[in-house]
Amino acid sequence: MRILYLFFFTFFISFNSLANDYQLKGEQYQIFQNVLKGNINKQIHEKFWSLVPKKEMNSILKDRKNFDKFMNENVLLGYKYQQEFWKSILVTFRERQIFTTDLYNKYKDILLTKSFSKEAIKNSEGMLLAASKRSVYNSSKGPIYPDDKMAEQVLENLAQIFARIKKLINPVWQ
Repeated sequence: MRILYLFFFTFFISFNSLANDYQLKGEQYQIFQNVLKGNINKQIHEKFWSLVPKKEMNSILKDRKNFDKFMNENVLLGYKYQQEFWKSILVTFRERQIFTTDLYNKYKDILLTKSFSKEAIKNSEGMLLAASKRSVYNSSKGPIYPDDKMAEQVLENLAQIFARIKKLINPVWQ
């Protein structure tokens, strides 16, 4: 379990910088962090959105299609990438050769254009190689042994995180 938390820390550090890039500051950023850890309810959601200036909120509500597109292409992209990465780790480990999903490659190409993601992608590539060889990957945060059990557990956790984040970034509570 320690390794799983270490991995999440390594990758979320890179992708959380994205949240900072989109003006999540102070209390909003803290709420975002708490949602990543597992806390989301109507009160938290309302507090998060109450911190958005009224003019911006009206603009968001007026043009939901563009707002949703923006959030999908920017905020959710890192989490989608991670899901595809772990699907790739799962197959890579089982087949003993590097495998990547089409969506992994698509998201990776997009993320390579963003400065905040280069270290996470470097780690991903190293972990894919380690999974194919069934060996350890020495990250800057410590050793990680990417195997199928870890991939299954991370995919389950990512699905829960993804659902919470989608709830949070939707301006209307559902």
